[in-house]
Amino acid sequence: MGPNWGFFWSANRDHLLHNNATLNFTTDGDLVLQDIDGNLVWSTNTSGQSVAGIKLTNSGYLVLFDHRNTSVWQSFDHPTDFLLPKQRLEKGMRLTPNTSATEWTASNLFYLTVLSDGLYAFAGSNPPQPYYFYYIDVENTTQKGQTYVSLINGSLTWFVSPLTEPRNMITLTPAVSFQFLRLESDGHLRLYEWKDDQQYWSLKEDAFTLDACDYPNVCGDHGVCSNGQCSCPVASDTVSDKRRHHKNDDDNDFSDLAGMPTRLTFKLLKVATQDFSNKLGQGGFGSVYEGQLDNERVAVKCLDRAGQGKKDFLAEVQTIGSLHHINLVRLIGFCSEKSYRLLVFEYMPRGSLDKWIYQRDKFVPLEWHTRRKIITDIARGLSYLHEECRNRIAHLDIKPQNILLDENFNAKISDFELSKLIDRGESHVMTRMRGTPGYMAPEWLTSQITEKVDVYSFGIVVMEIISGRKNLDYSQHESSVQLIIVLQDKAKNDLLEDMIDRSSDDMSLHKEDVIETIKLARWCLQSDKNRRPAMSMVVKDMEGERSVESNLDYNFFDLSPAVTVQVGESKFSDPPVVSVLYAPR
Repeated sequence: MGPNWGFFWSANRDHLLHNNATLNFTTDGDLVLQDIDGNLVWSTNTSGQSVAGIKLTNSGYLVLFDHRNTSVWQSFDHPTDFLLPKQRLEKGMRLTPNTSATEWTASNLFYLTVLSDGLYAFAGSNPPQPYYFYYIDVENTTQKGQTYVSLINGSLTWFVSPLTEPRNMITLTPAVSFQFLRLESDGHLRLYEWKDDQQYWSLKEDAFTLDACDYPNVCGDHGVCSNGQCSCPVASDTVSDKRRHHKNDDDNDFSDLAGMPTRLTFKLLKVATQDFSNKLGQGGFGSVYEGQLDNERVAVKCLDRAGQGKKDFLAEVQTIGSLHHINLVRLIGFCSEKSYRLLVFEYMPRGSLDKWIYQRDKFVPLEWHTRRKIITDIARGLSYLHEECRNRIAHLDIKPQNILLDENFNAKISDFELSKLIDRGESHVMTRMRGTPGYMAPEWLTSQITEKVDVYSFGIVVMEIISGRKNLDYSQHESSVQLIIVLQDKAKNDLLEDMIDRSSDDMSLHKEDVIETIKLARWCLQSDKNRRPAMSMVVKDMEGERSVESNLDYNFFDLSPAVTVQVGESKFSDPPVVSVLYAPR
């Protein structure tokens, strides 16, 4: 038997009342709720708006209407945790679950909302992090009411404007009787349907296509979720017991700390990868192999880090294991046996971004809405690293090869070998030059690094995505080898349209939006790091709040030639500093 709710909407869910409260429909046309002492708890604030009457519709919502039978106020415009058929969840509105099954007050742990580019479910509030999103390409939808989703005929449907055909976002079980969606206290968006013969609400399905372990905090603050099952980290041995059992391995004490990803044996990973037979790629710090664990495809990275101790490795694993964002590649587990250091990540079936940009003979050119989505995803991942973690994290090697794509072209940042933690109280860190020529910000020459080097690299990647070419392309004419020099010339001559990838007709159809994004990239490429935007500002810009500075410097500084010469002379031939984080290529 399913739940048997007695209501679908509450005006005062955060201010529950006791006996003898009153609900009055005033002569001024206002619906007013007062407590036993006559104190105002809630009202529709419709006095003076010619309200003629009030009615409860067959669709389950409350309406105040005027003499022309036009709605003046309706409960549909103030959603709680339910989404009823034909109810609009408009841009900026939220579904917020109850605190629990028995607690009616609104929870601040999860919420579902509509943004300019799709439907998002967020967890937490300081700051909120998306754990589900359905992206859709939308333009010119800044006015209220033009962008909304609604439950219609068994589908969650997206409406862009009255002149645009609705688009089915999430197809659900076709309606046989009355249905509704409800965002619940565990973060799930569930579909229920009325069973008239048995007089109860039947749970039909979950609207989110997520695995159980994809939901935030599903196993509590310290639990470990694996294949839909929760378990506790094994940490019952005392330090003396561990030392007795691991006399020759005194740095093993860190392996079972809470928050660590699942520890796996080398033997298991050898079987999972069929003796490391299917190589996916080779990076500067090791090789990546395809494998399968418990019917889940994974990427197994074998690190070649001679001389690194187990303590350092486990500390780094714990750091990356604590990062959870939809636009970062997820660490599933690790192996640390003898000299073996392996990391297991979620498998990204479409591989790295570079092949979708450069290899035109093998891949169909991406449409603008896909490229735009990828740019936004990268920005969100960097914003999380820079502004939403306990310590700021500078990635230091943002490039298309380190951006991986899932089957729906959702982009996720990978390869954290060169990353650096920056304490909140520090303005910068000192570090030796590292990274990839063509993506390196000018301040690398000073070795005083902030997260703004990632903003610069992001600007280069955006221009590669838009132009469909490498930032250093020696097949081009000498004057066009460096993409940033081409951009500088086109910007000065107001010819930004020439930067658009001509292999895609779709790009030209969205020329205005593409050019606005080029201007955003230009902002990120400012030589003065203090003039570059924070990544949170970039995210807002991509979401429709265009705010690019107008007085920008077109004299971009490019480090590529200097780096090429210096590397050739072995000026920076030292091995990179011990890494902070890892991820697969």
